[in-house]
Amino acid sequence: MDTDTHTALPNHASLSLTADRDNKPHNQLPHNNFATTGAVTVTITELSPSESPTMPSSITASSPPPAATVHVATNFPLFPLLPAELRLQIWRHSFHPRVIELHTRRAHYVDYLQHDYAARWQSLSLNPAALSVCSESRAAAQSHYTAILPLAASAPHTITNPNRDPTDTDSDRVLYLNLANDTIVLLGDVSFANLNTLLRWCRAQDTRDGIGLRRLAMSAVAVPHQGGARMLRALAQTTFREIEQFVLFRYADRKPPDKWAGMGGGSCVLVEEGEGVEGFYVQFREGGGWMVVGKRRMEVLELRFVEGWTC
Repeated sequence: MDTDTHTALPNHASLSLTADRDNKPHNQLPHNNFATTGAVTVTITELSPSESPTMPSSITASSPPPAATVHVATNFPLFPLLPAELRLQIWRHSFHPRVIELHTRRAHYVDYLQHDYAARWQSLSLNPAALSVCSESRAAAQSHYTAILPLAASAPHTITNPNRDPTDTDSDRVLYLNLANDTIVLLGDVSFANLNTLLRWCRAQDTRDGIGLRRLAMSAVAVPHQGGARMLRALAQTTFREIEQFVLFRYADRKPPDKWAGMGGGSCVLVEEGEGVEGFYVQFREGGGWMVVGKRRMEVLELRFVEGWTC
């Protein structure tokens, strides 16, 4: 969880990349250079000549050399002693492109009519671990993930909860995005009105280029069974004209799997489809491959949900 207030982070930390997996506020993070878990460092122990053991009599000159002693460590306590430029370079190398899921909680239609309810996005994708390690890593991460999306409260206004403000958002939960590298995955049958609103928000956040989101993935259930390719061709000239990578996936639910949600969410990955990428998808083929949506050919991939961080 990421909150609006971030205090008392240590200035430096050991190299291990992990965050507040239990979703504790950042002001509860330890003040010392804590040794975190999640990364693995392999250390080869070398012996000095005076410490070299004698070769057992059972080992002959033709015997293979004994394997080096390998110690598996979970932290690198000397990391704060590295030059600042090297530390920052290491933090930046941890900023991998991510796949971020967004979903909405479907409200009763009366809410839309009476309250002009605008969709608010929810997500169980984790924020980058570097945001929660130390103040130095957080500053580096904030300079990379410049778009900050407020997420909706878990229980929006519904017909059974009329006193809830329909525009209320959970101010303690935001999602940090890099619009050039991260792929946003929209679950379920997303309305194109909500999609246009999201893309406009992304363009407003892109103060450098004004392009907004470059990588978008949508469920096939959001595309009409008849005329889906024709619709995408039209969108490719307008709404999706700046999209550099467009993906369709077969996961149909409008929310993440219950098991993944029960573990507190994690990361998503898009992988090559297995069997059965025909039928409905044939309409999207042209010129010996997938049709062009945005700036290049679209892809049909499989969406998977993974516990924890992928980097």
